[in-house]
Amino acid sequence: MTTAWRLTAILLLGNFPSWPCEFWEGQLRGSREGFEKSRHLTAGNVCINGSEIHNSNRVGSNACFASKLGDKCEYQCNQGYIAIGNHVCQSLDISGALYFNHTFFGGVCYRLCEPDLECSGDTVPFRWFSAASDGGYGQCLETRCKSKDHALLDLAEGNYNLWRVARSDRSGVYVDHVSFDKSKQMGVLPGQNNYQGSTDTSGLGLMMECIADSMQWIDHSEFIDRVNVTLSAFANKLDGDWHLPRSSAGWLPRYFHVLSGEPFPTTEGGEWSVMATGLFYAGAMFVRTYLSQHDTSAADQYLINLVDDMVKTVSWEKMMCAQQFDSAANKTIAVSAAPNDTHATGIPYLQSETGVCSNILWPTADGTYDFNEMMPTLWLAYNFACRGQLGNCTNVALENAWNAWQKIRYNPSTRWNGKKLLSEWSCYVVQFPFYTTNAFISDPVWVDGFKNMWQADQDDYSSRAFYAGDIRYGLGAGPTIPWCAAGETYTADKLQMNPNTTDCRMW
Repeated sequence: MTTAWRLTAILLLGNFPSWPCEFWEGQLRGSREGFEKSRHLTAGNVCINGSEIHNSNRVGSNACFASKLGDKCEYQCNQGYIAIGNHVCQSLDISGALYFNHTFFGGVCYRLCEPDLECSGDTVPFRWFSAASDGGYGQCLETRCKSKDHALLDLAEGNYNLWRVARSDRSGVYVDHVSFDKSKQMGVLPGQNNYQGSTDTSGLGLMMECIADSMQWIDHSEFIDRVNVTLSAFANKLDGDWHLPRSSAGWLPRYFHVLSGEPFPTTEGGEWSVMATGLFYAGAMFVRTYLSQHDTSAADQYLINLVDDMVKTVSWEKMMCAQQFDSAANKTIAVSAAPNDTHATGIPYLQSETGVCSNILWPTADGTYDFNEMMPTLWLAYNFACRGQLGNCTNVALENAWNAWQKIRYNPSTRWNGKKLLSEWSCYVVQFPFYTTNAFISDPVWVDGFKNMWQADQDDYSSRAFYAGDIRYGLGAGPTIPWCAAGETYTADKLQMNPNTTDCRMW
């Protein structure tokens, strides 16, 4: 197992939310109900509600008060409890609605199952809620003392186990989201709570299987079997009643039934997802690269050949889009263009069966693009369509688009908190190319942009919009709380240090 693959195993985990949505929904709702009561604020004491922290020294006459927003109330938990988070005087406006109004929020004391256990020497405490725990205050945290390396590796393996839950044993496809609540699981082995198979998530799942094999969390034979099933599903080589359709250009649906391959209805404006197809193939190529760097068996070589055959099923050379007038509809539309079309500058998220493009990334005024998660797809299309011609490709549209994209790294358009950033969106937009795109990870300028995004992520959570300190942070995209997001259940976080314009977060 090489150092590079071990490093990838640690880094691919990224930043994941610390708390389940159900827990935070209760906390936010409870806080909101508390501060909606009348307040008598004074200039010298802005958080005067006398906030208490249960099972700590901050109760009764020693409750928390603050003279200004941002003041942190230091606290000590009672014997047998452990402190989690900061207790900070703050106000918070979410999408125009005031949810924290000069009140304390954050910081709790959790009970330890083994209060007398102390880790000594070079060991660190490795904690999790007990099997009977629901995450509430009355539950306890189990503790095991581990070396720092073992603790980190156990966290990494635990993350892989989450991906195992997300994978259907029937099709090898990974669902879009999972729940650990047994009552919400629906019998789709090994325990998904939904049937929403995801093309892009399956690409990332393939990468996780490579990591599991490299880290020796699973046997190589199991790795081969698992990857073979997943690739076979997308190649329509599974036995039984399975069919995953593609467009005539080879693009895949983003979401489909995990047991049959039947696409889910979409409201995104197109049936076939260029973005999701690209991320799936990034995962497939990750598998190919991983296998190629080892002594290959017949089974390994079969998977390498299968990936090569699957690459040929997509018309990568026709990914770019150009505008044209639709006389029947009396409007200008964008359509998949010929490879030599110099006006084909649009990078589409979606294409219809007839090649009509939607959700298109057009060049900015300076001739580059707004950086986002489409980089892996563009990189793959450029490489697949321009084999042996990189830098002087006869596919003018892809050559021009790739060159324009490469210019972004030298002069990012986003300025935030004194930093030049590739994007103000969540860090996943740079994490995807960091792990899938050689042109990104091998270029020091792109990597510097990645590091700036990471630092901005920390700064955002340490700002007066969140007061999370420098330990707990992580912008992402995923489930949010409907009651504070106008009924929406999904959101993508953006950098925002102003507490008066903060939106709901992905929890």
